[in-house]
Amino acid sequence: MTTLTPEFVIGLRDLLGPAYVRTDEATRTAYGVDALKRGTPADVVVLPANTAEVAGVVKLC
Repeated sequence: MTTLTPEFVIGLRDLLGPAYVRTDEATRTAYGVDALKRGTPADVVVLPANTAEVAGVVKLC
């Protein structure tokens, strides 16, 4: 398992805009579990608007 770095989050925000990269606990928990509340909070939640943004996120990984 890798550690999420501040530089990675900055890269995501530069790519998508700060409103579309969420690191708050409530959002990470909501997106990290299923309907039965099983799972673990996500490290970060990204909300890309199109396939180009999805590709950009994948390239950052």
